[in-house]
Amino acid sequence: MLHAAARARVRIAAGSFARCGYRPRPRDRALDRTTRGRLGQLIDALGIDPDRATSSTAPSPGETRKLALALGLVREPQLIVLDEPTNHVDLDSIERLEAALAGYPGALVMVSHDERFAAALSGTMWQIAGAAITAS
Repeated sequence: MLHAAARARVRIAAGSFARCGYRPRPRDRALDRTTRGRLGQLIDALGIDPDRATSSTAPSPGETRKLALALGLVREPQLIVLDEPTNHVDLDSIERLEAALAGYPGALVMVSHDERFAAALSGTMWQIAGAAITAS
């Protein structure tokens, strides 16, 4: 399944949710107080222990993915691209991710085999099967 929406001008979120190798850059450490507060709320909403997130020098791959997504969302990009965001993720984390993305006002382009997850977050779904593309 591919879920997509489009806008004329887009700014892509920092970090890559598809890769777990996200490392904070110096500018990421310089978030203003309001942005840090929103980031903390997103981290909590995605199910990461905020104390562990701020003290760990080596978060797990799952925590790294969630931290990268939270940082991307807090920067309020107009477009987020996700490749199989529910792969290797437990049900609780999928539900938390769905809730976090449901309130996202920008465009979301997502490739997913999880039809329920894609349908819950999409306005338009494109299904690609072989050489055929159908929209619903």
